Amino acid sequence: MYKTYNLSYIYLILIFVFSILFFIYIVQLERFIERFLVRLSQKFSRPMILFSFLIVFSIFLIFIGKGGFIPKEHKEYEVTQQIEKLDEMQSSLEDLQNLISTQKEKLISTEKYIELLKMEKQKLEPVVKANRELVESILTLQKERTIAQIWKDRFIGFIISLLAGLVIIIFRNILKLKRP
Repeated sequence: MYKTYNLSYIYLILIFVFSILFFIYIVQLERFIERFLVRLSQKFSRPMILFSFLIVFSIFLIFIGKGGFIPKEHKEYEVTQQIEKLDEMQSSLEDLQNLISTQKEKLISTEKYIELLKMEKQKLEPVVKANRELVESILTLQKERTIAQIWKDRFIGFIISLLAGLVIIIFRNILKLKRP
């Protein structure tokens, strides 16, 4: 049916057409100005040359007098602005240098603290080994005592259960005798 075109293609085509038309207009304008100036220079050749020289010279004097296209105020503003930026950069670099020095100091103190901890570890390592052997011997002794105690507890429990059974039997026989 109908073909749909992307708008970007249409814009490209329009830009192309307008650029061709603009080019044709510029060429025609250039030809017109050229013919006009040629006719003018043929009629007034010496005054035209003198007038052109005066225009160019006055433009040059105006350009030099104002210090170029950029007025002096802008140049001074740019210089002061650049000086302010350089001052800001200098203060930023000083802040960075201070930060680096504080980080170095922190790193050195941390390294000293680590060395101190290593020395403390070396001092405590024999004590820990001795304590470990002591703790292991205490735990072994406790285990042996616990094993011996378990057998004692089992024997006492067995005796108590026998006595409880005997008491129940005696109590039952007493109750049977009281009942006719």
